[in-house]
Amino acid sequence: MQTKPEKPSTISTTNVEKFIGICLYMSLVRLNYVRNYWSSHFRVNQVADTMTLNHFEEIKQFLHVSDNSLLKEVIR
Repeated sequence: MQTKPEKPSTISTTNVEKFIGICLYMSLVRLNYVRNYWSSHFRVNQVADTMTLNHFEEIKQFLHVSDNSLLKEVIR
């Protein structure tokens, strides 16, 4: 929302919960690359059946848990 307020993303609370669950699962079942969880060779059903790779990457790109407007300016 802060990056492009004119074009907000439509990510539901349920999808954020799924995203967090996938991230937790990925911390336990480790592969070299995130995309491998969806690949035909390494596919991990618990991840790939929960959310598409494109939607996972969209949430990863836009999820931001800090309100930048509340940050104080850094004096350099």
